[in-house]
Order: sequence, then structure tokens, then C-alpha cells
Amino acid sequence: MKVMVVGEGEGELFFFCQALKALGAELIHAATLDEDKVVLHRVDMVVHRWSSFNADVQTVQIQNLKEADPNLVIVLFAPTQDVGAVRHRFPRELVADTRALEAAHAERTARAALQEARARRGMPPVPVAAA
Repeated sequence: MKVMVVGEGEGELFFFCQALKALGAELIHAATLDEDKVVLHRVDMVVHRWSSFNADVQTVQIQNLKEADPNLVIVLFAPTQDVGAVRHRFPRELVADTRALEAAHAERTARAALQEARARRGMPPVPVAAA
């Protein structure tokens, strides 16, 4: 699975990115929600830290990504107060509270995201013993 991580995979996304790698995902870093990079690298999943500051721009970018690949899984991590609004805006995407990025939850969150991406691509589930 190829996963585009918007940002460097540092800070809040660090443990989640480490868990994705441990589960066999190939990470591709991008500065923005880059439609061309998704198509070029045949990305299966995009991970993004939602910000209500530029919600309209992010919404357009995500819609463009979904037009390019309707089965692309978008994983959005939002602050607690924004989770409901983001889920309402993107009902088919995976929206989680940023608390799911904490070390204690990162592996379970990464596994669930990869399971969804594999299911949308018609692939078998992530093996339990993957490391």
C-alpha cells in the first residue's frame, strides 16, 4: 500500500506513520493535498491533519483527489471540537480525533485505516502478524 502523508510525518503524525511503516505501508510525503502526486505514485491512501483555518481550500483539494480516484481512502485527523463537522463534510472518509495519533492508539488506528484502503482496492486484509 502506498500512503501519502501530508506534512513530514513528524509531530502529531509521528507514531501513526511509524505504525503504518511497521504494517508494510510505503510512505510518500507531500507538502499539500497534491492530486498529481496521488496519481503519479498510484497512492492508495492519503493522511492529512485537518485544520479549520483553511477548511474551504482543503475541501476543494479533497474533492479533486476523490474525482481523480473515487476509491482513494482519505484519513483526516481533526481536533476534538471539529470531528463532527469534518465527518459531516466527508461522510465516506475516515475521520478521527487527533487523540487517535497518540502512541497508545497509533497502531490500532493505522491498522484500521489500512484495512479500509485494502477493502476499497479489493485486496485481502492486513495480516495479523505483519511487522
